[in-house]
Amino acid sequence: QTIRTDMPELYGSVQFETLSTDAKRKCAYARRSEVRQNVQQASMPAMTQEDKQRIGKHLEREIQRLGSSD
Repeated sequence: QTIRTDMPELYGSVQFETLSTDAKRKCAYARRSEVRQNVQQASMPAMTQEDKQRIGKHLEREIQRLGSSD
């Protein structure tokens, strides 16, 4: 998601991982810090490790695609 970098208090205690920044627009493309941890902790017993890796790679590509569509 895109977040404002000129008003850090806007998000309260929510922590973000910055993926890219735009100084001109005073914003950053970021994701909530706990997202990666939540995905890693997700339990998907019917899926193989290979399936999980494939889905993870797909999600990363989608995140990159969404970040470049500004």
